[in-house]
Amino acid sequence: MKKFLMAVMAMFLLVSCADKYDKMVALYEDATAKMEVAETRGEMTDIDDQLEKDMEALFEEYKDEIAAELEAVANGDEALEKEIEEAGERVSEAEEAYRKAKRVRREQLRD
Repeated sequence: MKKFLMAVMAMFLLVSCADKYDKMVALYEDATAKMEVAETRGEMTDIDDQLEKDMEALFEEYKDEIAAELEAVANGDEALEKEIEEAGERVSEAEEAYRKAKRVRREQLRD
């Protein structure tokens, strides 16, 4: 039940927040919650595929904004660079949690 609630909260976060980095974190958190309860390797593959599609869609949605941010950083916007680095750390942590859940679940399904 706790994992289901976490998945629902992640989806709520995804829908309600406007920041692209928060959306990325929410996608990883949702996929992590699903991965933790996957019952087959096929289901794991489906979760991976859906996460990839969702991330691609998110990058497509924000590609102009991301390009503008990268240009601003290249032109010396240190405050924005720091903000992006901090957001990147949050995304990386969520991605690592997803990868860990995937490794653990893969091992559990081997038995």
